[in-house]
Amino acid sequence: MQSILSRKRSRSYRSERLSISSRMVPQMGKMAYGGVLLALGMHFLVNGTGPRWYVVGGALVAMAVPILVASCKKPLNLPPGPRGVPVLGYLPFLTDMPHRHMAELAQKFGPLVHFQLGATPAMIIASPATMKEVLMTQDQVFAARPPALLSSKYFAYTPDEQGRSHGCAGVQLGPYFRNVRRLYTMEMMSAKRMEYFKASRSEEMQVMVRTLWEESAGGRQSIDLRSTAFIPMANNVMTFMVCRKRYHGKNQATEGREVQKLINDVVRSCANVSLANFFPILRPLTAWSSEERNMAAIGKRMDAYLQSLLDARRRANPPKDEAEKTLVDVVLEFQRDDNTEIDDRTRKCVILEMILAGTETVATMVEWTMAELFRNPNIMRKVQSELDAVVGTSRFVQEEDMPNLPYLAAIFKETSRLHPPSPLLFPHECARQTQINGYDIPAHSRIFLNTWAIGRDPKVWDRPEEYNPERFMESPNLKVDHKGQSFNLLPFGAGRRICAGMPLGYSVVKLALAYLCQSFEWSLPEGMDPKTISIEERFGLALTMKHPLRSYFLKPRLPLHLYACN
Repeated sequence: MQSILSRKRSRSYRSERLSISSRMVPQMGKMAYGGVLLALGMHFLVNGTGPRWYVVGGALVAMAVPILVASCKKPLNLPPGPRGVPVLGYLPFLTDMPHRHMAELAQKFGPLVHFQLGATPAMIIASPATMKEVLMTQDQVFAARPPALLSSKYFAYTPDEQGRSHGCAGVQLGPYFRNVRRLYTMEMMSAKRMEYFKASRSEEMQVMVRTLWEESAGGRQSIDLRSTAFIPMANNVMTFMVCRKRYHGKNQATEGREVQKLINDVVRSCANVSLANFFPILRPLTAWSSEERNMAAIGKRMDAYLQSLLDARRRANPPKDEAEKTLVDVVLEFQRDDNTEIDDRTRKCVILEMILAGTETVATMVEWTMAELFRNPNIMRKVQSELDAVVGTSRFVQEEDMPNLPYLAAIFKETSRLHPPSPLLFPHECARQTQINGYDIPAHSRIFLNTWAIGRDPKVWDRPEEYNPERFMESPNLKVDHKGQSFNLLPFGAGRRICAGMPLGYSVVKLALAYLCQSFEWSLPEGMDPKTISIEERFGLALTMKHPLRSYFLKPRLPLHLYACN
């Protein structure tokens, strides 16, 4: 027994020494690197044969001094995490499914993980308690945003004269952020504004149902649901609010096709990952790449389109009734706290954020939910029974029915848990050095909030891989909500950076699901196992299905006249 204990103490001592030495390695590396630079600099200063060598020597000494000073500081007690390689850090080891890879790191190292993205320290947050620390207890510290991505240069007008981004998603805290946030919450997404557009949302749902019936040849042909129904529905809801235009439909004009293509191009550009995002020193070089030249061309076209929306509303007669205003009217009239107007770059960026986020996340949530309902026919039957009991089978469901559909709300929560459309949310940044769980978090660390990992953690959820909406119909999850107060379920984030479009996104997703479940009996080919429907993922601007969901056979559940195209 004594020998076993001594071996345990020996292993503990060795692991403690290894932990200390691993924290010291970066400091020793800095000291060695600084020493080499200093020696080279002094050599050129002493032995140089002309001004050119004196300049080189002085530059090397100037680089060496801050590195040596930093190496003399007490090493930080960083959270555990994987080792990377010089210069690149852990970048070469990240996969094309970073949310899954980061979840594996959290399983290995714990709910707070440190790794390097080039020269930038990064942290993975992967437990409700740690998430609460970041988004609530120290929200002021962690609500900063990382330096602007390369795509922000072309789609968020970065940098402007003050070196900042525009819009709401990527800007830093301060007066500008407060004003844009107020524009979203008090004007664009207010309860009154949502009420003004309620009829148009219902109309778009009915168009979606009729399109499905027509495109499937009366329910007999298999169709791609995302491209045929979900994307057109979500995009039309957003663009009608923005400018009272619908760009999807069988009678779409040339402008509609062009705008559709432009939006798709912007989505692909924003999803691209560039090394310049992690090594800003490379940005002058990437400016000559075909990727960035293409991005610049798309940005120019999008800017022209957005400017045309603003100019058209300026030329038109102002709406007489508040209910007739579009969101373009709202951003044109909005004033800051000091009663001055926001500029056109802010207006255009806010509109673009609305269209992109409202289209991709809504369509993605609807697709994932319908895939799980196809895979679990018993759950589909339960929500249909709830709809029949509350709404009946003689009319379409309406938004007024939503509070009486708790099982549908539970389905939304379960999809948000298992298939969050933004599995890492939008990256945060630590504004100043702080501590979490006794570990040091350096200033300017990039913070990845892995909601996907929390949603599949067996320490947080019972049978986490099982799609089971009933878990939200009983204790202990009965009071879990989506509004940023339950840190085990954060589809829209929390704190100062919670998604400003949450009220609209939640309403549209639930309404679309209600229409789809109420309107059709969805059946698979005879002999097909529902569990063979693929739920593989593709990581991008949103976490979409790798293989788009298809319908097979549709049977109307409501009177046939409701499916007739006008």
